[in-house]
Amino acid sequence: MSIFAEIGTWAKDQEPLVKEIYLKVISQNGYSENDVEQLATLLRTEEKLLIENESSPKYSVFPTDLTIATVPSQSVILKRIQNTKHVTTIKDETIAPFAHEGVTVIYGENGAGKSGLARILKQACRARKIDKVHSNVFRESPSVPIAELVIQLKDQEKTIKWQDGKYTIDELSNISVFDSKCALVQIDGKNQLFFAPKGSEIFQQIVACLNSIKDHLSKDIRELLLPTFSKQFKVNNDLSRLISNISNVVDEKSFESKITWTEVDDENLRKQVELKAATNEEVNKKKQTLLQQKLKKVTDLEKFLTAANFVFSDLKIKSFSNVLVDLEAKGLALNSLSKALSGQTVLPDVGGQVWRELYLAAKKYSEEVAYPDQTYPYANDSSLCVLCQQSYQPAAIERMGSFEKLMEGVIKKDYDAAVQANEKSITFLKNTFIDNQLTIQSAYNDLKVEHPELNADESVSVKILAEK
Repeated sequence: MSIFAEIGTWAKDQEPLVKEIYLKVISQNGYSENDVEQLATLLRTEEKLLIENESSPKYSVFPTDLTIATVPSQSVILKRIQNTKHVTTIKDETIAPFAHEGVTVIYGENGAGKSGLARILKQACRARKIDKVHSNVFRESPSVPIAELVIQLKDQEKTIKWQDGKYTIDELSNISVFDSKCALVQIDGKNQLFFAPKGSEIFQQIVACLNSIKDHLSKDIRELLLPTFSKQFKVNNDLSRLISNISNVVDEKSFESKITWTEVDDENLRKQVELKAATNEEVNKKKQTLLQQKLKKVTDLEKFLTAANFVFSDLKIKSFSNVLVDLEAKGLALNSLSKALSGQTVLPDVGGQVWRELYLAAKKYSEEVAYPDQTYPYANDSSLCVLCQQSYQPAAIERMGSFEKLMEGVIKKDYDAAVQANEKSITFLKNTFIDNQLTIQSAYNDLKVEHPELNADESVSVKILAEK
């Protein structure tokens, strides 16, 4: 008789509760929290603590065929797993053959189903540690995983049908399946290693389930010993929160601490009564909102005045003035150079602002379209003018060289840098003062309405800044 058959024979003679736990463990490879609740309800009903009705759980009928499911030790060869259905992500009707000799390697990407095949073997062959075989979660209605295991006994093949959660003792128990979870290595207080024998996990799970039922019933006893309070109230004040806390305690010591009134509680109550009498929550909320708005106005005005005090200092004003003077000087230098060049050309104002825009447009067309590999002006005997599209004459080549010196020279670059510096200053002043002028003025006027003393004795710094 195999070890599993002996355990089944032992279970048949036990109390109804133990037999029920045994059947759940071998059919589900363990037990769940719902099982613990159901078994505790069975005990309550049995002890007349609950009224039995049609929906009350009942003890299962212990099967008689478990006692005769014995398998003699014999040579068994696992040949293949076939006709899989609803097993994780494994395709239905999959066939996984195993070599008679040597090593069979199963490989694939994550989620291909390697673990699914291993879990079928561990459950069907009753490994020491059995894992749940999951169904395909991507199906609209997941079904129970099933498969067939083909083995060879002597000279004939035998096909055994397997279904997840159905425990049977057959020839497959002669096949050993082992992985890291099957070792069941346990460490005791003296750091000694020992291995649990095959089949002992059934007893371990039965004992664990009994302890869970005990804890469940112990919690019921504690709740019966403590007073209960109705929760038909809204938790929106100190009193209701106190009652809610008392109703959630689970031991006598906590209950004592919750219901004991101390001098600290008395002092806190006195303060709450005084605060309630002296304040009005709705009025305080409105005052808080107005104060927050006033704080923002004062803060914005403070930032504005701080920035203005810095920007309109004598040193900063001189800096802005220097930018304008530098721009004017660089512009005059460029214009002088442009006039000198214009005197050597046929058309007027060569080198002026309009002409410079024409030059830059021709440069962009030449370097991006006409002659992308050459720097403008690309003027030689083999090139064409990008404007008139005629060949360059020697005089035209010389003239284009003069244009290049004007546009690429130091004077032009200095002028461009001065223009950028001036635009940067204008942008800063616009963003800091001009765009915020109406907002700041409105905030300042609102503050003067609330504080009339600002009208009688306006800040000297504001007057000075206004003049500047």
